[in-house]
This record gives sequence, C-alpha cells and structure tokens, in this order.
Amino acid sequence: MALGGAGSYEELVSGTWELNFTVNYEETMKTWAFDGENQASSLPVKKIAISPVSALVEFDTLSDETPVLENAALNLKNGGRINAQEIREEVGDGKTGKCRILWESVVNVEEIESISLNDSVIFL
Repeated sequence: MALGGAGSYEELVSGTWELNFTVNYEETMKTWAFDGENQASSLPVKKIAISPVSALVEFDTLSDETPVLENAALNLKNGGRINAQEIREEVGDGKTGKCRILWESVVNVEEIESISLNDSVIFL
C-alpha cells in the first residue's frame, strides 16, 4: 500500500540519488565436463553447469538434432530430490544443443549426488 493510501503519491526526498558499492560474491556454480559416455534425450551430454538456482546442460549434436528434455531433477546425497520448475532450449552453435533448467527451490551445489535428465541418471 502506498503512503497516503492506494494510488497516492507523496515525494519524501527529492533530488538525484547516486549509489556506489562493490559487488563482492563467491562463485557458486559447479561444472562437469563429459566425453560422450553419458547420454540423455538420445544425445551425448558434453557439459553440465549447476548453480543454486539453475543449470545449463550442453549436448553434443549434429546441426539437425535438437535435445528434448521433458523432465529434470537433482538427486541429493541425503536422498532428497529437487525437480525442475522450467526447462528451456537455448540456441547453440550447431555443434552444441543447450537446455536451461530452473529449479523449484535453491540448492546447495555441494549436496548434489546426480542429475536426472528424462530417464537418464548422471552421477556428478
């Protein structure tokens, strides 16, 4: 609710605001590279990069192949599971098909045991 009621506007401080601060963070994404031994969607998995909120899966493809991920989940060391909230295909370079996965909840990447992509389980 706005100050003074719904739809009202009251200027509390006028002027121009300038902010200056250093963004300091720790990289939390983990990446695993594969040489074709793992497959999902009938295509070799080239690389998996997982952050606490998303993942990027790269497939080795020919120019006419498109990876199709219908479901994905992270399998945790404690037996828990975090499912995908959304899966999107990203444009590749013709040799790599990519799928971006957004997780249902934030995950500690140190607690991941494996990833399920369609009917394939890949241990990380």
